[in-house]
Amino acid sequence: MSRFALSTAWHIGRVTEARELLALPARLGFGGVELSSVGMDLAAEVRQVAGDGYPPIVSLHAPCPVPYPGAARLDDLAALDERRRRAAVDFARATVDMAAAVGARAVVLHLGTVEGALPQPAIVQAMEAGMKVGDRDEWKALLAEGLAARKAVADRHLDRCMASLEALTAHAAGSGVRLGAETRYEYNDLPSFEEFAVILREFGHRGVGYWHDVGHGHAQQVLGLATPMQYLDRYGEHLLGFHLHDARSTRDHLPPGEGEVDFAALCPYARPEHLRVFEVFSVQPEERLERSVRYLEGLGF
Repeated sequence: MSRFALSTAWHIGRVTEARELLALPARLGFGGVELSSVGMDLAAEVRQVAGDGYPPIVSLHAPCPVPYPGAARLDDLAALDERRRRAAVDFARATVDMAAAVGARAVVLHLGTVEGALPQPAIVQAMEAGMKVGDRDEWKALLAEGLAARKAVADRHLDRCMASLEALTAHAAGSGVRLGAETRYEYNDLPSFEEFAVILREFGHRGVGYWHDVGHGHAQQVLGLATPMQYLDRYGEHLLGFHLHDARSTRDHLPPGEGEVDFAALCPYARPEHLRVFEVFSVQPEERLERSVRYLEGLGF
């Protein structure tokens, strides 16, 4: 078995039983499982069979279990709408409880979104259109406009995020489960590069760590926000684990080795205690996952 775990985001749509959900990663050579996008009924089954000779469940991606089909915005821990924020906290608490029940080491958290800024897809569309005609100014102007709108209200959202983490760290205390704040994909998501410093200064000694999402870090680099090395150099001491997937421009969740990410440059940051989770979406076939595992093993990741 490899040192890598596989997120169930890859195969949740093709299995109906907990035993198959946990056994499939092992058949592909993965040494662990991250639970993601698992519904209530399937999660209850997983609790019953976890540990019965299956690879260990190393992490959960909140919210897990997902309380109902098609659920959206259940992870908005920085919402200004207090009812929505408290609901997100409750879903994250349930994820911590599930993690403790199945022996997982970490819960990966999205910490929310700053409302009111221009959606990132519009900026990316302008960027790609501009690159075709050699115009790099329009999309940068749109991004600057969006960043200004974000800055105007970001502190209010960060305050709500901190309140959510206060509740979650108290809930997770003594459970053996750590909380991983994930690198975000969109510029208006929270935390930004600088906001991580505020969060880890307050909660880094209270069970919150940094979770480096490789594809998200690449997307931030493409937009000129921050580089993966800046994240890892500054927050590497808090690092819990990686979500491993490749990207072309801002299109991520490709198998590692099939995009633009420089995985060799990331290798020095990966220590034995860090979790390494493949987060590749279901459209990718098995043979490409297996090839990606060999690729990263060859790099010494």
